[in-house]
Amino acid sequence: MSGLGLQLHGITHGHPHRKALDHPHRVLRFGALSAFVSRCPFNGLLEDISAPTLAKRVMAHHQILVAYCADCTVLPTRFGAFFSSIHALRDRLSAEEATHLTALARLRETHEFAIKLSVKAPPERRPVSGAEATSGAAFLSQRRHARDARQSASLSRLDFVNTLMEGVTGIAPPVAYGKGEALLHLGVLLTDAKRAALEELLHRHCPAAEALGLSLEAIGPLPAYSFEASAL
Repeated sequence: MSGLGLQLHGITHGHPHRKALDHPHRVLRFGALSAFVSRCPFNGLLEDISAPTLAKRVMAHHQILVAYCADCTVLPTRFGAFFSSIHALRDRLSAEEATHLTALARLRETHEFAIKLSVKAPPERRPVSGAEATSGAAFLSQRRHARDARQSASLSRLDFVNTLMEGVTGIAPPVAYGKGEALLHLGVLLTDAKRAALEELLHRHCPAAEALGLSLEAIGPLPAYSFEASAL
């Protein structure tokens, strides 16, 4: 592997066995640490590859980390941690071993979970009979009713978002992910005990989300992307 650029995906303590995944990689031992490493097919030159190729590589990075984080404590590295050789990687991890071991100790029995709230159905509209539809007054009334229904649904959903946010914050400090089309997309770093509290919160709020035409889901365990080792 030393002939090509290497990508470091994450670090753990101990020496886990390599898993059989769709994405070729190795688990390399460096003292008290082990590193999840793969060949970098573009030698770390991100600006020279297409967006679809980069997206696939980012997903491979994520899936390698997810495969191990359920079984062992994993400190993920940001995408783009490239090294010219195994020797360069060994030197870096050796110099930072104490810092990484401290971070891994903080992450013991802790996982990240993503909480996503999305719109899955439009608000219900009052049906209008054929006779009503022929009346101009009825048409205007229907438009007014639809507008009021949209405003009411929007306010109800906003109230629900705020209530959910308060509940999550009461369990653990959340980190905002990119929302995209979602109403809310958060990450929380949880111990096993707090994971049970999150499950209870989602179970309690799912019926209200359903009634508002919303989809509420939690995804995990995930690598601890929101953990800031530099803050230790």
